[in-house]
Order: sequence, then structure tokens, then C-alpha cells
Amino acid sequence: MSTDTHDDLILSELNDKELILQMHDDLYDGLKEKIEDGVYILLKRDWKP
Repeated sequence: MSTDTHDDLILSELNDKELILQMHDDLYDGLKEKIEDGVYILLKRDWKP
């Protein structure tokens, strides 16, 4: 996935399954900020740490 696609993607609009899959991709791409954003979104959705 290109950087432009990452920039256009709105993580909060993804359902939980899509968000987790995107976070896996972001982790392998070294996108620390996107992983942090995803964690905060999941916590707001009442996921437990």
C-alpha cells in the first residue's frame, strides 16, 4: 500500500476487523503513529488493553 493510501485512510471509519488488519499492515510498514491511533480508537470502542 502506498503512503498516499495511508494518508487518505480514515482509521476511525473502519470496523474493528478492518482496523485490526490495517494495523497489522501499518506495523509491518513501520508506521508507529498509525498504530498508536488505532490503539486509541479501539480503546474508545471499549476494547480492553
